[in-house]
Amino acid sequence: MHRWSQVVHKERGQMVIEYIRYIVGTDRSAEFEQAYRQASAVLEADEHCLGYEVARGVEEPEHFVVRIEWDSVEGHEKGFRTSPRFAEFFKAVQPFFDQIEEMKHYTIRFDQPPAARETLAHGVTEGTTTDPTATCTATETADGSISVVSREVTELATRKGPDARN
Repeated sequence: MHRWSQVVHKERGQMVIEYIRYIVGTDRSAEFEQAYRQASAVLEADEHCLGYEVARGVEEPEHFVVRIEWDSVEGHEKGFRTSPRFAEFFKAVQPFFDQIEEMKHYTIRFDQPPAARETLAHGVTEGTTTDPTATCTATETADGSISVVSREVTELATRKGPDARN
């Protein structure tokens, strides 16, 4: 289980997500990705960072979105930004600050139940999460359909095989 998943279950109301949207010329995209690979070591070591990802646009490959999960705004701004290793992070990504289109914190208003998300994401066919309030069971049949039953959801959610519509 991811570190952020464990905290989300325990501290759902405090977690914030920082979205940083960049437009980076395709001639600098490899340099941009390398900068975040270097900076990721600092994020992984920071106690306030719960998880992160860097995504690149499919239709518009010059668009990048960096998504960082923080334990709180205070943890990000007063903890991470004042930490000894922040300078290392900043040095890696600073060359791309002029390409930032948006940099803001968001809170999750609603999403897929954690039990169903974890079960499907990890390919578990039967099991429970570590959070007893989020118990679920997922069953996969021979035709590839997966049924997930969760206490957080009052109905049965069924996903059919590869030809099914959402």
